[in-house]
Amino acid sequence: MKLEETVELAQNVKRQLLQVPEVRFVLFQAGRPNDGTDPLAFSTWSFMYSYILKKTGVKALLEKSS
Repeated sequence: MKLEETVELAQNVKRQLLQVPEVRFVLFQAGRPNDGTDPLAFSTWSFMYSYILKKTGVKALLEKSS
């Protein structure tokens, strides 16, 4: 896959993730780390995202237990 195709696909995934109201930001990385300590291939993709929990599910349970 060409770099341009990778960037375009990553932007589409990022756009879709940001449509979820709880998601605050999305970070994308293609390839392996520069320091060479990770044996992953150049074709590796990583997405990191931050989100805010609503008062349902896990957050509600944590508040009840405290």
